[in-house]
Parts: sequence; structure tokens; C-alpha cells
Amino acid sequence: MNKRFGGIFPKLVIAFLAVIIPLFMLGLKMNRMGEESVRSEWNNSMNSRTVFYLNTLELEFRHILDMLSENINDADLSHLSVLSGIMSQYEWSETVKRVQEKLRLIGDSSLYAQNASVHLLTLGRTIHDTTGVSDTIDPAYEAVKPIEGADNPSMVAWHDRIFIRQLFPKGFVDPSYVLAVEINRSELKDMLANMANYGGAGAAIIDRAGQWFVTESGGAEDEGGVTKQLKAFLKQKEQAGAMNGLSGPMKLSGVDMQTACQYSVSLNAYLCLYIPQDQIFGKINSYRMLIWLLTGASILIVLLYSRWIFRAIHRPLREMIYSFRRVEDGRLEQVPMTKGNDEFRYLYLHFNRMVDHLKTLIHDNYEQKLRAKQAQIKQLQSQINPHFLYNTYFILYRLSEFGDLESIGRFSRYLGEYFEFITRHKEDTIPLELEVRHTLTYLEIQNMRFFNRFDIEVEPLSDDCRSIYVPKLVLQPIVENAFKYGLEPRVSGGVLRMAFKRTADRMLIDVEDNGEQLTDARLETLADKLKRTWAEDESTGMINVHRRLRLLCGEESGITVARGDGGGLKVTLAIQLEVQEKALTEGAATDKTA
Repeated sequence: MNKRFGGIFPKLVIAFLAVIIPLFMLGLKMNRMGEESVRSEWNNSMNSRTVFYLNTLELEFRHILDMLSENINDADLSHLSVLSGIMSQYEWSETVKRVQEKLRLIGDSSLYAQNASVHLLTLGRTIHDTTGVSDTIDPAYEAVKPIEGADNPSMVAWHDRIFIRQLFPKGFVDPSYVLAVEINRSELKDMLANMANYGGAGAAIIDRAGQWFVTESGGAEDEGGVTKQLKAFLKQKEQAGAMNGLSGPMKLSGVDMQTACQYSVSLNAYLCLYIPQDQIFGKINSYRMLIWLLTGASILIVLLYSRWIFRAIHRPLREMIYSFRRVEDGRLEQVPMTKGNDEFRYLYLHFNRMVDHLKTLIHDNYEQKLRAKQAQIKQLQSQINPHFLYNTYFILYRLSEFGDLESIGRFSRYLGEYFEFITRHKEDTIPLELEVRHTLTYLEIQNMRFFNRFDIEVEPLSDDCRSIYVPKLVLQPIVENAFKYGLEPRVSGGVLRMAFKRTADRMLIDVEDNGEQLTDARLETLADKLKRTWAEDESTGMINVHRRLRLLCGEESGITVARGDGGGLKVTLAIQLEVQEKALTEGAATDKTA
């Protein structure tokens, strides 16, 4: 599998995802818009529901308060409070009955009124709407008793009981009597339960002053639960300046709730309704989860489908590309045929026919190419022998002028060894050991020519280099060039060095002189000529050797030039060992065929 990002498989996946992802994003956007719409509708519905029940409570409580206000100045209450001591027994009893009937009327006037009573402080008695007259003030008076220095509101709470009261006279801390109605908490709970008729929902009435509250599930036992959290929520909103229409999400006892609260000025309390968001957005959340599941399933399908297309199209195409690369590398191998009968089978069939045709063409032209190559090598090598012959005749001429018969004899012996090497070794390539030995003979000839005025330093040839085959007569032209352009102009102090080094894939031979006349311009010109090896101009010496090395030993073989440590020219001969060995094998096969 091609793991590059630019491969077909990633592109297929990206193309499919580019089509599918916008659709899923649109689905999520629609789901989000639906959720916001449902949230808005639920907020409006909860606020309307809360306002409706709050208005109902306010009307009921205002009605109770109005009833108390109407009866606070009742004549019977005034008579009992002030004239009770001078009233006859009959008058007193009749008056108490009338007061009790009025209290009963107040208690029956509202569903939320549990009982009504009047505390006659001047008599030290309490009259109830159901039980009649008590001998003492009822303990519940502590709930409605006015407190000095306080606001003394109409609605008060005491021991988890809620009362609405009216004082006579108003504003006095020590009134004559107090009319009171106890609110029926059970009815309030039923009202709250009807208000929160959803699974997991709840409702509560919370006094702003924090003195009392009522929930649909209980009373004081809820103080440490939801009610406490609602109080904190309302206090926070109140500090932020929001008194009416409080709604929004919040977490109650670890559950996400949608909350709607309304404030009543007359009750000085909040009515709150809270519903679990799962009840509101359950379906939408389910739809969102289904969308994500569909997204995951679609991506999986895209990957599997892309993988199938990748295997059906890209793998045969990849085999074809690999086959073309093998042909580029020179390996004419056929591609295995596919099992199907599709377009790829047609391509494979014609590709294999092309490979067979190439093999035939190569086989027909291979020997002709090798013969042409060998002929070119022979032609280049033939230019070297006359060049050296001209120089040796000139040396003999000079020695005969001096009449040095001993030197002439020794020179003739060296010359005989030289031409013996030329005539006996007909091969184009020879072991490096023979080439070095022949070059040393040539150095002896040159040393005699210049009367031993130069130092010649030749590094010993290591055992692993002796049997390496090199083109014949590659060192002599380089040494001859060093004498002609580097050492000959020097009167004394000339040095010629020759070193050998073998690496993993190449044989390197360095020939260096310390000539004084090498300029940067000449060095650059020589390097440029070596780069233009195959120019159609006459070439001898170093250029000739460079051509022969590249023909026989490969394109990476050849000559490079640089300035040596002594200031003269340093010539490096590089021979590719693997290509050189292959060329030798091909050359031997060509000789046998010829």
C-alpha cells in the first residue's frame, strides 16, 4: 500500500469525505437549530406556566388578605376586644358565634386557607373557625405576633407553617387583636405537583427573605437539596439585577435542568419550575447521537469503499508503474497477467509484448555496439604509441650527441623492455602490477634523459591492488605530462609522486608534481576539457586516457585534476571496480566471438 499523502488512496478518501462531511455538518446544524428552537419554545412554555400559577397564587392570597382587611374593623371583634367585660353572657356568646361564622367564611373562601383565627389579646383568648374559643392565647400566636422594629409583613412563617395576618390597630406592636389565616401547605404542594407534571421535574415557592419555602416533594427536609441550590441561583441572579423572568440551564443535584422562575412582589417570593433537559431534549439528543453514529458508519464505509477501489484500480496500476521502472533500470521483466478480463489485462498484454520486442532489439544490436566500442578503444590507444616513440628517438639522439655509450646501452635495454611490453601484451586491459612496472621503466628512461635531476617517489603497490585490471598505457601519458609541463621547466628540486588507494568500489591513482608554472587559468581550462570528453577534436595524452577510462570502466571513471600540496598539478585516476570487471567480461566474450 502506497503510504504517501499524494497517493490515490488518500485522495479517494479525501474526495468522499469532502462530499459527505458537508452533509453531516448541515445535519448537525439543523439539529442544533432544532434544539435552539425547542429550547426557546420550552422556555416560553415554562415561563407562561410559571406566570399562570403565580398569578393564581397571587389572586388567592390577595383574596385572603382582602377578606382579612374587610373583617379587621368588624364591630363584633371591636365589642369583644373592648366591651367584653360589660356584655351579658348571652350577648357575648352570640357575638362569639358571629365572629366564628365570619372566620369560617374566611377559611372557606379559598382553597389555600387551612383555618382562620383571631387572637384577642385584650381577653387573652383565641377564637378558631372550627374549634371555637380557647381559654388562652393559642401558641400559633407566636407566628403572627408583631415584632418591634421589624417590617411585620402580612405573610409570615413559623415552624414550617405559613400565615397571613392583619393587626388591629395597624402599626402597633401591642395590638388589641390579630386576624390570621394559616395557608394549607398540602394544597400548595398539590399545586406545585400539578405544575411540575413531567418526569423528574419539580417546582418550589421560595421566600425572598429566606424564611420559608414549599416544594412539591416536601418541606424543610429539602433544605439541603434542590431548594438550597435554587436559593443560591436566585441570589446570584438577584445580585446581577435580574428579578423577573429568570430562566436558563443550571445543574441541580448533578442533573442538568432547564429552570424558569418568576418573582411575586405581593408574596415577596419566587415561584420556580425546573425540568430535566433530558425530558426536553431527549429526542434531539438521540437524533444527534444517531447523526454521529451515522457519521462514523459513513466514514467506515468510505474507508472500506476507498480501499476496494484502491485494490481494484491502484494495485494493477502500481504493478504497471513498477514494471516501467524495472525497464528503466534495464531489467526487461514481464508483468504478471491479471485474472480478470478488464482494461488492465489489455495493458499488461501489450506491455509484455513491448518487453519481448525490446529484448529482441537489444539482442540484435548488442554485439554490434560492443564491436563499435572496441574499435573506438583501439583507435584511441593507437594514438599513444607514436607519441611515445617520437620522444624516445629524441632521447637517443641527445645521448648520441654526448657520446655516452654506457647510457645508450642502458637506455636501449629500457627501450627494449618498453617495446617488449607493447608487443607482447595485445590485450586492451592488463593487471595494474604490469602497468606500474611498465611505468617505472618509462620513469627510468625519463630520469636518464634529465640526468637524474628529479626525485621520483613511487608508493609500493599493495597486494589487493596488484590484480586489478586497468586499461593499457594509462599511467605513462600522465607521467609524461608531469615531466613535460611540471618538472622539465625546473632546474632543480623537482619531485614526482605516485600513490595508490583502493576503496569499496573504486581504485584511485594519484600522480603529482611540484611544477611552478601551473596557473589557475590553465588548471580551469584543463578541467573544462575533461568535462567535454566527447568533443570532436583531436586529443592525445591526458584527454585520451580520460576517454579510455570512461569507455572501458564506466561513466563514473576518469581523470580529475587539482592543485597539489607542492603547488603543481595533481592528477587522480578513478576506476570503477564493478563496471571495470563487467567490461572485462564483455570484452573477453566479444574477443571470442570475433
